Amino acid sequence: MRKNTPSEQRAKVDSGFAARRDVPFRLPRAVAWLVVLIGAGVTGFIDALTPPEIWLGPVYMIFIGLAAWTLGWREGVGIMAASMAAALYANGGALYPSPNHATWQEIVVRVVPLVALIGLLGYSRHFAEREWRLARTDTLTGALNRKAFFELTGSIERSKGWHLLAYADLDGLKPLNDEHGHATGDELLRVVARRFQSAARDQDLIARIGGDEFAVLARDIEGRDKAIQIGDRFVA
Repeated sequence: MRKNTPSEQRAKVDSGFAARRDVPFRLPRAVAWLVVLIGAGVTGFIDALTPPEIWLGPVYMIFIGLAAWTLGWREGVGIMAASMAAALYANGGALYPSPNHATWQEIVVRVVPLVALIGLLGYSRHFAEREWRLARTDTLTGALNRKAFFELTGSIERSKGWHLLAYADLDGLKPLNDEHGHATGDELLRVVARRFQSAARDQDLIARIGGDEFAVLARDIEGRDKAIQIGDRFVA
């Protein structure tokens, strides 16, 4: 059986995380783009209809920050540039409630802290998500841990098709550790995890739920025969 490369193994774990993420960490990318573009566009339209004395800068910032958090800092900078251009156009070249056109010094003073804030938001989101991921990954095998498995499995009541739940308990791990050392036992656990990950589909969940216990959940399988076929791959 072909062994997966580390990147392929990571992709299988990531596919499980993609099934469910806390909303503050990431909206679906398409949804985030839709919210940001509509929100910034409506803000620009209102800005064009209202007199320059009404400053909508804080409203623009809401969608700039949302873009940086949900899409990334590059997208945040792009939305910032588009919002600033819209504000300049809507207010006759002025950035603030002022009859005067904005000078390049004023634009630079505005852009530098905005770019710094966008970078901070993108950096914070990256590390928040990394910590979220690490808290749900078994560090020894790279599989999901018990917490992640029960979070990501959710309810199957509304799911369609057959579901396969496989459980593996490695008998003899303690005697192996006692005789050959824990490093040998750890390597056995990693080998088992790699074999399960190699046999799994991208959407299947592989988790180490105990010291020598693994669980596999394959959902939405087309028919009983297909479920049996998938199950056989994990015991081959």
